[in-house]
Amino acid sequence: MTINWKHQNLVGIAVEKHTEHRHPTVEGLTFRIAPSGRKTWLFERMANGKRHKKTMGRFPAMSMAEA
Repeated sequence: MTINWKHQNLVGIAVEKHTEHRHPTVEGLTFRIAPSGRKTWLFERMANGKRHKKTMGRFPAMSMAEA
């Protein structure tokens, strides 16, 4: 699934299983969507050969600009 990163397009996305989408131009910014409808901003990075994720906040309470 390819997503349009504009705020109004992120609001209406629904999924059947957990999905994560990496932003195409902002390194480390990831958008997670749950089947329940919960949308979360994550920061993802590699350290010592392992992937680390940190939850930054929920969408729409936290905008992409804030993330």
